[in-house]
Amino acid sequence: MISPDLEGRPRWVPHVDMVAKNGDELIIKVDLASLKRENLDLIVEGNHLTIAGHRPSDEPVHDCEHFVTEIPFGRFERTIEIPAAFDLSAASANYTNGMLRVCVPRRKPEPPRW
Repeated sequence: MISPDLEGRPRWVPHVDMVAKNGDELIIKVDLASLKRENLDLIVEGNHLTIAGHRPSDEPVHDCEHFVTEIPFGRFERTIEIPAAFDLSAASANYTNGMLRVCVPRRKPEPPRW
């Protein structure tokens, strides 16, 4: 997905799947093909998870005749609102083969206050 930044320049936004597994945890998968781990940042603010980073261009773009150019590169940022039923502060993340997987457990119910 490509969308303009504040100055109207195109920037890319990674694709995301977010599913609840058995109601016990939320699984967030982010497609970051060919991105190196050192170019990836995860930021937690309240119930928002921001995935940000940079994918450098593989090849110089000058002195080439381009027929198709669809692979996005450059900075990206994607913020996901996590439903209140899940505890983002207890999340775990794994990045393997260009796929980021974040697991967010469901909040434990608070005991009734009498």
